[in-house]
Amino acid sequence: MKKEDEDKRITSVEELDNAISGTRDKPPKWLGKDEHAHWVVFPEWRSAFQSEKSRIAKQLLFYTLKTNGIAIGVSLIIAFIWWKTSQTYFDLSTLISIGNISCVTAAAVTSIILFFVVYFFGRAGELQDQAWNSIRHEIASLDLNADQLSQFAWAEVKESAIDHDKAARLVDTSKKFRNGILELIGLFSRATRSTFYDTGKLYLLDTHISTKGSDWYIAYRSLVTDPKDRDFALNIWQSTKRASSNIIKLNGDIELAQDQYHKALQVSFALPSLLIIVVLALVTIFVGNILPAGFPVILLSIILISLLITQILLLVRWAYLLVYREIVVGKASREFDYKYAEKVTKVNEREMAKDAISFYESVRASKEEKKQDNNKPNETKAGNS
Repeated sequence: MKKEDEDKRITSVEELDNAISGTRDKPPKWLGKDEHAHWVVFPEWRSAFQSEKSRIAKQLLFYTLKTNGIAIGVSLIIAFIWWKTSQTYFDLSTLISIGNISCVTAAAVTSIILFFVVYFFGRAGELQDQAWNSIRHEIASLDLNADQLSQFAWAEVKESAIDHDKAARLVDTSKKFRNGILELIGLFSRATRSTFYDTGKLYLLDTHISTKGSDWYIAYRSLVTDPKDRDFALNIWQSTKRASSNIIKLNGDIELAQDQYHKALQVSFALPSLLIIVVLALVTIFVGNILPAGFPVILLSIILISLLITQILLLVRWAYLLVYREIVVGKASREFDYKYAEKVTKVNEREMAKDAISFYESVRASKEEKKQDNNKPNETKAGNS
């Protein structure tokens, strides 16, 4: 490398930040240190961040405009019809009362939502931390197994070696087994706290590792006859299968945590609308005494009522669908599992019942024998006396 090129190298995150400072894309100030470094160093991360941020912002804006726009539009129609046809009008005291009720109700619902969001975020974060701590432990186990396989994967097979074909097969199976382990290690070693992978692809990798491990174990046993060495190989194969399966389960826990984050995000979409209700209610309370009687009072009253009812109904619908989905899906899954278990079971209930009766009879007979043995010394003492 030329000296000029060495002088031009960027050696710190700050210099990289300065290098892109002329562009329009600047990192948000609320990013943490690690996230800021990812923004600066990795364009792919920055692009994905901006895409997701834009998507959520559009969803929030669309939800707010849609729900409030429909409620306000309906309120305008109702208020105009009421004003033209009804002989009963909302007076200023009624408007102020509606404003007070709307303000208190919206503030209370906001507090409940905030509690719900914090609860979901705390639970999801705890679940992610537990999963990643366990994944690190499993990766350490896989690292050790990969290191132990290296001595076989990198071995040279000489033409003069005894059982050349078996030794060559051991080297080949060791490489494939080790490569599968390293692939799984690499996926989660590079991953961040919130990353989870497609379960289907991980299942294929887990099956690949198990199969290649079986091939390696067979090749090892065909070449090595010492019982201790065979136990060593069996331990590597079994511990690798166990660690791989555990990582797949923990990957599911991370996916579940992300699902809880999305649920918290969905319910938080109601917060801007509730804030609008609170602000409008406060404005109504403060300026209610100076508003002219008639259409403005009717319109504001109906708008507040419509906005509040709309958001509460949407929240009730969201909560209902959340619980409804879990109950229906859970019931369907249980019924499916029961019927599938009945089809594939190899032991029927009658046989299991016979075994249970036989077991309890043997336990009862054992207790009676012990009781008789305990009574014999007493009978002997009584006879001697």
